[in-house]
Amino acid sequence: MAQAGLQAGVLSCRGEGGWGAIITSKKRFRCAFSSSDGSVRGRYTAVITKFGLDIGVTSQTALTWLVFGPAEVVGDNYVAGSIAGSYAGVGADAAFGVGAGANVLVGGGPGSFTLQPVSIQVQTGLSIAAGVQTLDLQYVGPVE
Repeated sequence: MAQAGLQAGVLSCRGEGGWGAIITSKKRFRCAFSSSDGSVRGRYTAVITKFGLDIGVTSQTALTWLVFGPAEVVGDNYVAGSIAGSYAGVGADAAFGVGAGANVLVGGGPGSFTLQPVSIQVQTGLSIAAGVQTLDLQYVGPVE
């Protein structure tokens, strides 16, 4: 899949598991962003909501995305917290013991960003999910 724009950095998130409620599910994550040149690092909280089929229970989940954005907001022009915002995309995942999924999301702050999975989502549990998902990403502050 081709990316729109330049790579801004990497967003890594970890979250606890939860129950799928057949039509919707919601999971909370703690995330860290590091810009491509390492000059900007930030902490975020995220909530992923899935709409569609989501049945089962999972434990801890780890997600890692490459973050892409237009040239005017990437590199020397990147401002801490600017990837915060709402993202949406179509995703699918399954877990039978250890599972995997892939989720490309578009949205975010000024100029719009794309989150493309670096590695596949890793989770443990017993579940299957497919449908539209949203990610609400809130800036917490710099990494200390």
